[in-house]
Amino acid sequence: MNRGIGGAGPVAHGAYGVRQEVNTAEAGAGGDIADLIVEGDKTVLVVENYYTSSGHGHSYDGYLSFGERGGKRSVVVLLCATQNSAEQSDGWEKASVVTYSRLAQRLMDHVAGDDRYRRDCAAQYSFIDQMHKRFVKGRKMNDDALIGFIAAMCRTGEAGRYGWQPVEPAAVQFADELREQAKAQFDESREFLQRAKAALKNYASEFLKGQVNEELGREYITDVSAGFRGRYEWTVNFFTAGGSEAVLQLKFGPSAWYANEEKGGDWGTDAWEETVPAGQADYSRLFITRNRKAIRQSVVSIHGVMVRHAGVCGVLEVLAGARQACRPCPVSPLISRLFRGCGLSSRRRTSGSRRWRRAWRRRWSASAGRTCGWRSWSGA
Repeated sequence: MNRGIGGAGPVAHGAYGVRQEVNTAEAGAGGDIADLIVEGDKTVLVVENYYTSSGHGHSYDGYLSFGERGGKRSVVVLLCATQNSAEQSDGWEKASVVTYSRLAQRLMDHVAGDDRYRRDCAAQYSFIDQMHKRFVKGRKMNDDALIGFIAAMCRTGEAGRYGWQPVEPAAVQFADELREQAKAQFDESREFLQRAKAALKNYASEFLKGQVNEELGREYITDVSAGFRGRYEWTVNFFTAGGSEAVLQLKFGPSAWYANEEKGGDWGTDAWEETVPAGQADYSRLFITRNRKAIRQSVVSIHGVMVRHAGVCGVLEVLAGARQACRPCPVSPLISRLFRGCGLSSRRRTSGSRRWRRAWRRRWSASAGRTCGWRSWSGA
């Protein structure tokens, strides 16, 4: 309450008496009933209890004058479920607003750790606990989220449902329709993930593996696997001869999310030394992991994988983008040897052609001297 009384001094803590349903009007002026009067030695709180922050016909000046009788300080309070400043007019904009949820939370914070109060005042504590569950824990969405939901209902042409009667069957029908749509989208999205996995696995096996080995001049990549299940299912692994762990992984969708957000992926919660910040991660794109060291987001989208020429060109962009300028290379020796390790060359698809041509670009950096023209590993 003290937060809402502007520049005035805070109301002091102390002993207060409480009265209910008190007529605040002058004698002979009719009735103007305040819900609560909370009175101390020097201060009177005149409280209007309503579902929203509105005076709804009561006199703010009358409430204020009533509290000032006897020379005491008067504070008018709106106690409500929701605050709506547009409802506050005719002086009520000057009232201090206290919502049920804020009051219940403050009360619970004050008494929850007091074992003596909970023991000696069990009935009062039970009431506070019920209020807290009803107005704080019971709410699944805050007001901003609810406003966003209502706006979405209006944008999608579903706002007419708010006028349907009776209300409960209308809500149940809406929930059933949402459930059916959600299930259909989940089933279709999982089928899409399987198609994307097959496309990426086929490309890696039939094209990328051979190209990498040809560039390196030896059979460096010996196997490409996509046999993981569960949370690792959407992962393509690249193995070297005699290696029991993948030297490189391409992850997307749920597997990329798990590896990045859970920080552990395949090797436990402390495995990754570097991850993509949650606020910057875009899970519509492919992610690259290198052994137990780092996970990086690529510029290639899952949609690009599904397009034949974009899939072919895109994964090479992933590898090129993963190479750090000059050295040390984060996926050594694969990336550094794939691009001859000089840090001055890169491959890109030229305009109007599906073939890959060597494009040499050199530039100087104030801090690192010569660097390649591709984006660095940290920005891949």
